[in-house]
Amino acid sequence: TTVALLAAQRAAVKRVVYTASIAAVGSRSDGQPSDETVPFNLYDIANEYILTKHLSERIALRFAEAGHPVVVVNPAFPFGERDIGPTPTGKIILAVLRGEIPGLTEGGFCAVDVADVAKGHVAAETQGKIGERYILGNHNITFADFVTLVSEVAGMTPPKRKIPSVVGRSLARSFDWWSQNVSHDEPRATLKSVLYMQRRLWFDCSKARNELGLPCTPLVDTVERAVAY
Repeated sequence: TTVALLAAQRAAVKRVVYTASIAAVGSRSDGQPSDETVPFNLYDIANEYILTKHLSERIALRFAEAGHPVVVVNPAFPFGERDIGPTPTGKIILAVLRGEIPGLTEGGFCAVDVADVAKGHVAAETQGKIGERYILGNHNITFADFVTLVSEVAGMTPPKRKIPSVVGRSLARSFDWWSQNVSHDEPRATLKSVLYMQRRLWFDCSKARNELGLPCTPLVDTVERAVAY
């Protein structure tokens, strides 16, 4: 991040749109959706990916404080077609379609159509304010409701079993142990990823709608395209 921003500075780039993540935004203690003013405070459940998003965003914002024309966008969980990777969000869709979701857990997240995220980036280049963050998200939804939606779109029977939080954490610990000591492959889940997903990490996305004109694609349309792909 530092090298890229120094290079942009040297090349006199007129505007930098830095892609952070909602993972770099903190959680409110009162349970209300977080907005761009909430500082990062998830050190207890942050894995290496989340920490890199937080620390790199801090660098980008320091560049903006020093006068470099940087605007930060914080995409939520993007879904849609052509998720070739697949990304972690695409893996959620695949896990549902393959019947690999053993049950429903507590927690929730903020979903957004990948096309809306792209349009938000373009708008940030022309309409975003230097030094500001913009959460690119649209739909706060529980994990259980999202799994049910994907199942219904795919014509499948959604899982009904509810998995207590403590059981989910125990499974994650076993996945961690198996990955580190036996398979040496990527674990199905890690303890920190489960701790993150078990929270209702919801966000207030009104700033991006008001200042960037962020569109809001209905979530069912997004899921239909993702499932079809």
